[in-house]
Parts: sequence; structure tokens; C-alpha cells
Amino acid sequence: MEYGSRRKVAAKRKFCCKRFRENLEEAVPIARNCMRKVRKFLCIGPDYNYAEFRQSIDDVNVFRGKLTALFFAAFEIAMLVWSAVSGKPGAQNGTGACYRGMYLAMLLAMLVFYLVFYRYGKDAAAHAKAIRVWGMAFAAFVLCWCAGISLLDYASSRQIMVYTFALLAIAVTPYMMPLSFLAILLPVHAAFLFSLIRVASPGPFPTGAVINSTAFVLMAWVISAMRFQKQIAEMQEGRLIERKNEELLRVNSDLEEANEKLRILSCIDGMTGIANRAMFDVSFAAGWSVCGRQSSPLTLFMIDLDFFKGYNDFYGHQAGDECLRRVAGMLSSFARRPSDTAARYGGEEFALILPFMDRREAETYSAELVEQIRALKIPYESSKVSQYVTISLGASTVVPDGSSPERLIAAADRALYLAKKQRDKAVLLLPGEGEDFPKA
Repeated sequence: MEYGSRRKVAAKRKFCCKRFRENLEEAVPIARNCMRKVRKFLCIGPDYNYAEFRQSIDDVNVFRGKLTALFFAAFEIAMLVWSAVSGKPGAQNGTGACYRGMYLAMLLAMLVFYLVFYRYGKDAAAHAKAIRVWGMAFAAFVLCWCAGISLLDYASSRQIMVYTFALLAIAVTPYMMPLSFLAILLPVHAAFLFSLIRVASPGPFPTGAVINSTAFVLMAWVISAMRFQKQIAEMQEGRLIERKNEELLRVNSDLEEANEKLRILSCIDGMTGIANRAMFDVSFAAGWSVCGRQSSPLTLFMIDLDFFKGYNDFYGHQAGDECLRRVAGMLSSFARRPSDTAARYGGEEFALILPFMDRREAETYSAELVEQIRALKIPYESSKVSQYVTISLGASTVVPDGSSPERLIAAADRALYLAKKQRDKAVLLLPGEGEDFPKA
């Protein structure tokens, strides 16, 4: 029997321990959730980084503190004048001097607080700690002063309205951390209740005043905590929106930069680095339009590398690409004015668009270009005209005065055809010249 009883006791103990562990495992998440809610209500923890928004809150509190101090100062001046004229309040129980002393103390304190907030408000970031300390002192003084007025009122009329209104006013005027506000409320209210009981004795216990004032304290603290929580949440949301906007602006800037690069790439020949055929068409149309409006000459060079197919066959395509790049670099150096354009027309053909260049200058320029390409001394052993790479150049010049731009291109093309008949030459034709020469 004893053995069976011990087994039952051990089994029961084991069962109880198991149930305790299960209940504990269930209670831990609930306790953690409650703690998260408490931290959220108190605006503490990683979700509420008060330090990040301290500057903005200090600015608001300083501004409101100055306005409140001015309001109280003006109100106390009015109360002092009214008290001196009418003798009220406190005439019926001889506390008029106490009231006037309280009014004067409030007036002097508000002037001091205004000067402090005015001074620190000029550079709130440098005086952040002082602003918070003085802000708490301001709230504590106002509550203590209103508690004193309510105690005087209670002695004569059993009213504590000033204290309860002050609680709500402090709750909705500044932004204070819940724990900081609680640190002000608890000692002030404890002192108020102690003084209230002393004032009420030897009469009945002030049950209604104690309950009502305590309820207002709790209400004020909850309101203040909710306002602070909402303010921090709004600031976090605003900061998040700012960051999103900054990120969006950065993305837009990157897109604009990428689009600009794409636009440039779409106008540049990938191998030679000068304008491509599409850009040639745009630049030629622009040059034609500008020269037409100003009645100025427009010159077009059409350039072709002599026997370039043979160069590719003899040296290989990589050497051919390098040859094209070197020729393109020389052509770019001849596009000396902002309006000039060097372009790859297609394959081994290039073009130079030269606005404001007349025929005499074009003749000199074209001869110089042919010579400079030869001076590059790009080896070409199997060439039929030189041991170096050479070009044939056809040029034409016209003043756009109603004629078709295609005529200028056609004239330059015919001049190029005649130049290629001789190789390593430059030929210049005016539009209409050479039309009787047949083209292969």
C-alpha cells in the first residue's frame, strides 16, 4: 500500500509540474505581449525613438511655453487689478492677501519662465537638456500653483476646479514623455491630497474631491501619453515620407542620368566614338536650318577610306577597327567649331558637317584633311596608292536659300565618286556640277 501511495503521489506531482510548465509556456507570450503594449503606451522601446524627434518637440514646447507664460502673466495682472478694486476673492474668510500673493507669485514666475524660454529658444539644439528641465519645472509650478489656489477655494467654497482644469491644460499643451509627466503628477498630487485632507479637517473627509481630483490626474496622464504617442507616430510617418521622397528623387536622378547616357549612346557610334548616322541626319538638318536663316554657306565633306576591304583582308578586322578609330579621331579634331559635326556615315565612310564654311575655306580644309590622314602613317603595305592608309574626299558647299538639302548630299557624293577615281584626293563640287558624270 505504501508503495502504491508513493507512486500515486509521484504521478500526481509529475502531472502538476507538467501542467505548471504548460501554463507557464502559455503565460510567457501573454506577458511579453502585455509588456510590448505597456512600452508602446509609455512611448519607450525601439519603436519610439524620442531622441530622433527631440529637436522638433523642444521647438514646439518652447513656443507654447512662451505663449502660456504671456497668457498667465496677462491674466494675473488682470486678477491683481480686480482683487485690488473689488477686494475679492477671500474677503469672506480673510484669505484675500493669500490670493494676491499667489497672483503676484504667478506673475513673477511667468516672467522668469518667458525669459528663459525666449533665451533658450534662440538655439534650441544647443540647450535641449535645459529646455526639458525648465519645461518640467514650468509644468510642475503651474500645477502646484493651481493646487494652492484650489486649496484656498476649497476652504471657502469646497471647489477644486482650478486644479482639475490645470491638469487637463498641462495634458494638452506641451508634449511630454509619459514617464516624465508621471514624475510630475505623482508628487504634486500626493502633496495636494495631503494638504486637502488637512484643509478639510476637522470636517468630514473630502471623499468627492479626492476621487474627482485623482480621476482627473489619471485622465490627464492618459491624454498626455496618447498625445505624445500620436505626435511621435506622426513624426515617424513624416520622416518616413521624407526618406521615401528623397529615395524617389535619387531614383529619378539616376533615371535621368541613365536616360541622358542612353540618349548620348544613341547618338554616338559605338566603335569610333563620334556621331552615328542618326546623329548625322539631325546635325545636318540643324545646320541647314541655321545657315538658311542666316544666309550663310554650309559645307559637307564625304570621306571614304581607300581600298579598306583589302586592308581588312590583309591585316584583319581588329586592325581595321583600330584604323577606323584613328581616322575618326583625326576627323573629330577637324570639327573645331561647336556647330561642326564629325560622323560615321556607314562602314568605312565618314562625313563632316561644317556650317559657315565657304568654298575657298572648304578647298583648303579638305586638302589639309587628306594630308593629315596620310600623316597618321597607318601602315598599308598592299595599298595601290601609298604605303599608308589614305582617304578620298568629296566636298560641296551651298547657301541654303530654298534649295533641297538632298542636292548638297548628292553633290558631295558625286565629288567623292570623282575623288575615288584618283584615290588620295579631295574633290569639291557645287550642287549641279558633275551631274553628267556617270556613277558606277
